[in-house]
Amino acid sequence: MRKTKSNIWLQIAFCSLIFASCQKSVDTTSANGNGQAQSNTLSSARVAIADCLATADTVNGTGNGYTYTNWTPTTKVLAGGPTLQFEGHYASFIRPATASWYVGTISKDSTCADWDELIDVISVKNAPGNVTTTPANPYNVIGYRSSTYGLGYYVYASTVPSVDRSVVIWKDANSTSDSYVSDPVNATEAYVLQVQSIVPGGVFPALTSQVIYKYHRVL
Repeated sequence: MRKTKSNIWLQIAFCSLIFASCQKSVDTTSANGNGQAQSNTLSSARVAIADCLATADTVNGTGNGYTYTNWTPTTKVLAGGPTLQFEGHYASFIRPATASWYVGTISKDSTCADWDELIDVISVKNAPGNVTTTPANPYNVIGYRSSTYGLGYYVYASTVPSVDRSVVIWKDANSTSDSYVSDPVNATEAYVLQVQSIVPGGVFPALTSQVIYKYHRVL
């Protein structure tokens, strides 16, 4: 009987040693910081994505028919930045209303890129070939991309506006002229804005629209 009890106590002691060893291994893994570093990296990635296009706003447009000038312009202020005017059909054309700010477009895939990466891929609205004669002041305004309106951020899929580009707005203190061809490399401040949807409404000729957009500052 003594021998049996002795064996039992030896087994318990042995198991305790194994448990302590395993516990020490787990504690060492946690203490070396690898698990925490991986967690921090993943969290940082999520934060970066969440920060991009973090601010949202909506423009409610009203118009009388489809004539560009029959839509009432609406102004919005980007947080800490310039005033934008939403004008024209469905209030979908975006024009900086603050002097020395200029617009262009980028691919939607580049929306969350750093400014240093965006500089070389911005299509500048005022650049040769991107400006037509419509609207009355065709410079420094972004909307429907066509041979009539020049460079823009959306096209039409059948009769529905389809956004396929993001808008870039930057400040260039070298000029206050609407027609100035600004080089984004000279920017001192910049925002990327992406229109999420353009929703037409109303019954002709009393038309309405809702333009929903998000943006973030990149410079």
